Amino acid sequence: MKKILLFLVLLVLFLIPCRVYSQSVGELQQQIDDLTQKVTDLQNQGKTLASQITYMDSQIKLTTLKITQTQSQIDDLTLKIGRLEVSLDQMSVILKSRIAAAYEQGQPNVLSLFFSSSKFADFYNRYKYLRVIQINDKKILYSMETTRTNYDDQKQAVVALETKLQLQKTQLAQQQTDKKNLLIVTKNDEKKFQELLKKALAELASLKRFSQDNPGGILPPQQSPDGWFYSQRDERWAKQMIGGSTETIYDVGCLISDIAMISTFYGDRRTPSDIAADSSNFFSNTAYMVSPWPSQAGKTYTELLNMDAVDQELSAGHPVIVHLNLGGDGHFIVLKQKDGDDYLIHDPWFGYDKKLKDFYSVAVIDKRVVYK
Repeated sequence: MKKILLFLVLLVLFLIPCRVYSQSVGELQQQIDDLTQKVTDLQNQGKTLASQITYMDSQIKLTTLKITQTQSQIDDLTLKIGRLEVSLDQMSVILKSRIAAAYEQGQPNVLSLFFSSSKFADFYNRYKYLRVIQINDKKILYSMETTRTNYDDQKQAVVALETKLQLQKTQLAQQQTDKKNLLIVTKNDEKKFQELLKKALAELASLKRFSQDNPGGILPPQQSPDGWFYSQRDERWAKQMIGGSTETIYDVGCLISDIAMISTFYGDRRTPSDIAADSSNFFSNTAYMVSPWPSQAGKTYTELLNMDAVDQELSAGHPVIVHLNLGGDGHFIVLKQKDGDDYLIHDPWFGYDKKLKDFYSVAVIDKRVVYK
């Protein structure tokens, strides 16, 4: 009887809800919901430096709240796991005791109970007690199985939450870096911010017009003989959004693809997806890269004045990224090497190892960048 009572006490303790925790979770979730709405509203406001900073601050606060929420969930599950471990240990003790007692006494049956009873009332009471013990043993076994399943589920849930927590911490660090970079590049000046925003929108519009004006579609992975070509139309990342923007690699990711090529060429294998995923590469929440573009593979960004300088770099084995001014359209490609009076190119739209003059002319090149 004492063992049954102990089991019931443990079960009650395990099922007692943590009211304080539940209330704190509700309050925290409400804060997260409110701030999520605020972030959405700020995202739709007019673009000013002040509004962008407020937006970033709200994002940082929202991520911080989510980290707190995830940590609380981990703590709660850890507490539950501790209770489950105690419950399993106690039920194991009870069950082992019952098995030992049954082994020592032997397993009685109805006939032995009947013939060993002095009268029918005695037989009935002993039989009823035996049935209670058998039913209770089954309950203990069932509870142990259920508790073990819950224990395993909770352990897996903790692992998933810890992974989520690390991702949230990474996101928070990225958001803090983005804010810092924005203040650096704009010098915390509204006029500078508006100038960069205007330039960003103009360039992105020209890149998008190029992808809209030229035939194409999403492609399977493209593998060049040299191993460092990437297409912005590659199915692995074509529809991926860039940084914190709503622009995709397919639409405006030619420069991103070029930079990934250069990085891979120098031994630091990075895909357009890798470049696009790092929002610190881009201005504010656009897909625009402010010059000088981020360093790659330990190499430094250098702008070249003319095509003679380009030829010298190509002769030295340094591929060159160039911008093409195609009227209202814009596009970035990589020059691989000089080929007579032409150039061999890696074009993130049309493909690898193409001839420049089959698609463009040298005259439309208005920007030349080498990493070395």
